[in-house]
Amino acid sequence: MWETLLSSGASPLRRPVLLRVAQDLRQLEGLVSIDKLRHQFLTRLRQGESGAVDEVFALARVARWAGVLELGTSGRGFRRIDGALRFGMSPVALEVKRQTDDFPFKNGTELSPGIEVFSGSRPGSDPRFLDMPTPETTSSVPGSTIWRDALEEAAMQLPTDVPSLIAVSVDAFGFEDDIAAALFGDTIWESRRDPDSGWGTTSEVTLGNGVLAQDSFRHVAGVWFFRLRDSESGAGEPILCCDWARGVLNPRYVGAPLPDALTLALPSVCSDCPGDSHS
Repeated sequence: MWETLLSSGASPLRRPVLLRVAQDLRQLEGLVSIDKLRHQFLTRLRQGESGAVDEVFALARVARWAGVLELGTSGRGFRRIDGALRFGMSPVALEVKRQTDDFPFKNGTELSPGIEVFSGSRPGSDPRFLDMPTPETTSSVPGSTIWRDALEEAAMQLPTDVPSLIAVSVDAFGFEDDIAAALFGDTIWESRRDPDSGWGTTSEVTLGNGVLAQDSFRHVAGVWFFRLRDSESGAGEPILCCDWARGVLNPRYVGAPLPDALTLALPSVCSDCPGDSHS
């Protein structure tokens, strides 16, 4: 049924994406009525909205052993969140973000017909946090700021009275270091001179601008990052898979712990491909 509904849109989904979304929607049928799923996702998916694909994928993973799932519920203030779940008597709030970073592939230089070179530069740490002028680079902020902004936006949406989880779909080049900096803080090299010996020393220092150091983030129990890519050609039909995923619990989180069933539901890496035990 879902394959037929999804393939009738103005911008038909690629076959691997269609199969991924249809599989995830079927899994969610156990918790959400078909009518509600159609209302929440069908138009967005037919229009080719990538964020809707990521949202369905994350909800299907998180809700794998949930007893209750409500879509598009109220968050803080007038904001809404993607899902409110319940594992036994334990509530969990979920917000899903899709964050892209196409650096350095925004503008290329054509060397010859069919051959294009891409390059760019950006600061290693946020100059605004260091109270420095905007550097002369092709990007004014480091990649970590892009991810940090997405995490802070999600945290502002999530309620503070239940355990909350942020799932971020990453679409970037060289994103692992940037994500680590967004969580724990940008790093800089700091030089000091010993007043007695006169010798100088250089050490790496982590700045305090990571989201996990912020009091405004303490209601977020954990963050899960994942990347979706087409599966390699092989046995069976290619499907959009989770080929990279990482999760981190917030060491400064204050609140009830996440349910064990939830942490077991989230794949770590190379999960959710055809034939995989998490599929």
